[in-house]
Amino acid sequence: STRGCGAERAPGAVACRAVRGILPLLVLLGLALSVAAGPAAAAEVRKPRAGTTYTGSPGKVELTVGTSGLDLVAFSVRCGTTTARAALNGVALKRTRRGYALAFRGRAGFTYADDEDGANGSVTLTGRFSTTAKSARGTVRVRVARCGTRTLRWTARQVR
Repeated sequence: STRGCGAERAPGAVACRAVRGILPLLVLLGLALSVAAGPAAAAEVRKPRAGTTYTGSPGKVELTVGTSGLDLVAFSVRCGTTTARAALNGVALKRTRRGYALAFRGRAGFTYADDEDGANGSVTLTGRFSTTAKSARGTVRVRVARCGTRTLRWTARQVR
């Protein structure tokens, strides 16, 4: 069919008809290739191995992987002239197609580097391990009376 190709004797009409004849074959070929390479081309998602430690920055981020999630997530946040540090235990991991994800929302105890009395604050932690489980990145948002609200983007690499 020459429908949509313009007048029968127009300069591009012959090329238009040729492309229209080949186009369905190209679509079928592309579909066949994508089905054949589908599972092989998909990236394998590796789970972080128990006992592995990840360290990073900013804020001296430390992640320790346990058998059923993260046994320890520790981080520091600038707080005026000092720093506040918190540690979370038992953070669950969830498998996604882009790597294992971690999320936590709750309260945590903060200690200060200047030896002032500690305080409780709210923490929202999100992040994801790479598909190879060699690194992780995410954000942590804290709200502590002495520091106010702070948001920190962190990255961490596998140490052992």
